[in-house]
Order: sequence, then structure tokens, then C-alpha cells
Amino acid sequence: MSDFKKLRGSAERTLTKLNAELQTLRAAAGEALLEVRPETVESTLYDRESELAEHIKAGVATRERAVELRDRISELSTRRDDAESEHKRLTRDLEPLYAPVGSRAFAIYRDNPLVDQEYSEIFAPLVGVLEQVRESRREVESLEAEAENKPFIEKVVVRGRLALARNRLATHENRLGKFEANAGKQILSTDFVAAIGDPQLDAAAAPYLERIESIERIERDLSSLADEIASLRDKLRDICNGKSAGQCIASLEDELDAITHSRQEVLALIAEAVEAGANNDDIAAMPPAARDAVDACRAVASRIADQRALIERLDAAIEAERLDLEIRSLSDSIDRKQRQIDALTGDIASLDERRRTALTQKAAVETVRGDVSTLTEAPAPEAPAADR
Repeated sequence: MSDFKKLRGSAERTLTKLNAELQTLRAAAGEALLEVRPETVESTLYDRESELAEHIKAGVATRERAVELRDRISELSTRRDDAESEHKRLTRDLEPLYAPVGSRAFAIYRDNPLVDQEYSEIFAPLVGVLEQVRESRREVESLEAEAENKPFIEKVVVRGRLALARNRLATHENRLGKFEANAGKQILSTDFVAAIGDPQLDAAAAPYLERIESIERIERDLSSLADEIASLRDKLRDICNGKSAGQCIASLEDELDAITHSRQEVLALIAEAVEAGANNDDIAAMPPAARDAVDACRAVASRIADQRALIERLDAAIEAERLDLEIRSLSDSIDRKQRQIDALTGDIASLDERRRTALTQKAAVETVRGDVSTLTEAPAPEAPAADR
């Protein structure tokens, strides 16, 4: 078999590419022809194109607005997450800032009897713990002095007592730090720092106040971000009709692609109408962009016609090959049947000869037989003599 089928497949693929190319060229030509608006084109096509162009413009604006809202929400959400992380970090690290304030405030309270006694409840726990610290320090100092003047054996005993005293001192000092921090936390919730105006206390409170200012600023930012995100989500929800941002934008893009495709088809119809209805002089009089676009369409259309003619010839060649095979098959069948006929003819002649022989034999025996009816009417035989 020849390669006609392969050639036809290749020609079909070429035709498909040419058709796609022509559709693209016609759409571009239709775009260029909108400035000319040839009268050979039905006005309904121009109206349809204008309508679709407006839909595309509106669709693009809607999609861009949805993308803008989505991206802005994403940006603000990232800023919100960062702000929340920073807020957690700042509020978590407040504890170390309380102790210096409590320590200095307690010193002022202790050394200045004019300080309002309303703060006495805040500092009362510190008074007791501070006294325990002082007692433990005196005990440690006393045992250290005692250990210096003792013999070795007694010194070992004193050092044991000294170790216990130092442990008690460390415990009380740790408690003192916790109580100072607790007092500082309570003092910072009052106007004590501002009312006293002590530079050292102001310096101790400054890191806390700066931290609180940062926290409050972040909280204001978080509130503002939450309001803006909620407002943007409402606007996006109005556009998307309840769909998620991703689904909404994908749906808008699908709709926009469909409308754009419809407009491309209308533009191609405009160009096709000009190709078919405008004469060469009309096309030559068009602006260069429109004229060149129409000429390009005609050139590809001519190639398509040639390609279709080639496919038609290839189809005829393929059909001729198929018919040739069918003729050969039928000829073979006829020959086979003829051989069968020849064989049957011989059989028939032999059978006919046998029939003639049988007929001759039949005629001979019928002569001997005679008339059949006389065979059935023969007389009965005579009775024997004894019966008489």
C-alpha cells in the first residue's frame, strides 16, 4: 500500500494549523477593520463586537479589583500576623522590667515618710522579706567572723551552720526579687511614678513605659488592621457572591476568557465578510494596517484552499487503492466460483450419463415385464385331483 494515508494525516495537521492561523489573523484583521467599518459587513456584527468589548472592559475591571482586594487582604493579614507575634513577644518579656521599679519605689517609700500611705499594702510584703534578708545577712556575717577565730574542728561545725545560713539568705534574696517585681507591677498600674518625679525611679520605669507604648501602638495597629481587613473582605464578598477569593478570580477569568473568545469570533467574521465582499480596489484604499491584515488573511485562505484540494486528491487516491483491492478480491472470488462451476458441470455430465443408462435399462426390463395390469389379473391355479 502507498503512503497516501500518512500524507493525508500530515496534510490534515497542516490544515488544522492553517485554520488556527487564519482565525488568529482574521481576529487581528477584524480589530484593524473596526477603524474602517467597511459597509460590506453587516451592522449587527459591529453592534455585537461593541457589546462584547464593553463586557470585556467590565470583566477586566472586576477581575483586577478582586485581585487587588485579595492581594491587599493578604498583605494586611501578613502585617497583622507579624504584629500579633510582636505583641506576644513584648507582653511576654515584661516581667524583668518590674523588679527595678519595685526596688526603687520601695526605697523611696521606705526613706520618705511623706509618701502617701495608700501604697503601704503594696510594699508591706517587701518590708517583711527585707527584714528576713537583713537578719540572714547579719547571721552570715556573724558566723563568718566566728569561723575565723575557731579551732579546726569547731570551725568545721561553724562552717556547716554558715552554709545553712547562706542558703537561707539566698532563699530570702530570691523572694525579695519576686516581691520587688510584684510591687513594681502594682506600682506601674498607679500614678506613683509620675507623682514622685524621682529621676532614678523614672529611669527604672522608662523601659517599661516604652514597652507599654509599643504594645499600645501595636494594639491600635491591630485594631485598625482588623477593621480594614473586615471592610475589604466585605467588598470582596460583594464581588464574589460568597465564593472564596481563589474560586472567584478563577471564575471571573473563565468568564473573561469565554467573552474574549466570542469577541475574537465576531472579529473573525468581520474580516471574513470583508474578504468575501470587498473588491481589490476597496481593500487597496484601506489604511495600511487593515489592508495588510486582509491580504494576510487572503494568503492563508488560499493556502487552505490548496490544502483542501490536496486532501481531496489524497482521499481519491486512498479510495482508488481501496477499490483496487476490492476489485482484486472480487476477481479472486469470481475465479474461485468459476472453478467450482467447472467442477459441478463435470459432475452434472457424469450424473446425466448415468441417468440415460438407467433409462435404457428401465425400458428393457419394462419390455420383459409387459403390461402391469395383466400381472394383477392372472388366473388362479387348478385344484389337485384328489379334491375332485
